[in-house]
Amino acid sequence: MIAMAGGERLKTSFINNMSHEMRHPLNDILGLSHDILKSEELSQKLRDDVNMMQTIIKSKELQEKNKDIRMHNEILKKKIETFKLKIEELKKEKEKLANFKIEVS
Repeated sequence: MIAMAGGERLKTSFINNMSHEMRHPLNDILGLSHDILKSEELSQKLRDDVNMMQTIIKSKELQEKNKDIRMHNEILKKKIETFKLKIEELKKEKEKLANFKIEVS
C-alpha cells in the first residue's frame, strides 16, 4: 500500500508539473518578446522574427491546441481524484480487515 501511495504522489506531482509546464511558457515567451521589441538596438531581421513568433503564439490554431491541453489536463485531474478515492476506500477496507477478530469458543 505504501508503494501505491508513493506512486500516486509521483503521478500527481508529474501531472501538476506538466500542466504548469504546458500552460505558462507561452505567456512567458510573449512577455519576453514584448520586452525584446522595446530595444532600439534590435536589427530589423530579429525584430521581424520576434514579431512572427508573437503572431504564431497568438494564432487561433495554437490557442485551440492550448484549449485541448487544458481539457486533457482536467480529464487527468478527474482521473487522479477518482484514483485517490479508490485508494481511500482500500485503506478503509484494510483497516477493517486489520481490526477483524475471530473468536473461537
